[in-house]
Amino acid sequence: EHLIPPRGWRNFESFSPINFDIKNIIVKFWTGRISDADIELYLSRFCEILKPVIKPVDNLGFWYGIRKYQIKLKKDAQGRLLSIPNSVSLGPYNGQIIYQGQAPACFICQSHDHQAKECNTTKCWKCGALGHKSAVCQNTAMCSLCGTSGHSFFNCPHSYTNKVKQSQRKQQSTTVPRVLNMIKLCVSLDPNLQTSFGYLK
Repeated sequence: EHLIPPRGWRNFESFSPINFDIKNIIVKFWTGRISDADIELYLSRFCEILKPVIKPVDNLGFWYGIRKYQIKLKKDAQGRLLSIPNSVSLGPYNGQIIYQGQAPACFICQSHDHQAKECNTTKCWKCGALGHKSAVCQNTAMCSLCGTSGHSFFNCPHSYTNKVKQSQRKQQSTTVPRVLNMIKLCVSLDPNLQTSFGYLK
């Protein structure tokens, strides 16, 4: 009999175990507020995405925060394969990345000899350094999304989410004055409206 692959992986091709750089990974975020584009931007720091994201749903048809990718790990300057961290923080949202061959690591300090609940290390979520908190940080901000310094995730110019927010703010900044001008015009044409909209004169 032919083995039927689990639902969610059926569109993926099998590959030789010799290709250690090709992985099937799972990305878990417990919120829908992080876009696919931002997650893929983060992953692009460590790997090349070979296939479009698969977002499996439960028996009722609801997506439950899991994304599946087939990726190819990038190499560093010495030709060694990069490792994708097993945890990621994008703004206030924490996620988990899982793939075969990944070494378990502490969410806070990335040490391999303990888990986050046993970690005594303080991490700054502004600059990413260990040993101090963001409230007293004097260092330059480090973006957890694109990996460059000088801004945080909330101000990242590469973030799809931020681009959408900026577009919405621009639209609102032009829409509100236009609506107010229309109301003022109506008030000027109909004196009966001036009692209700007198503050717009």
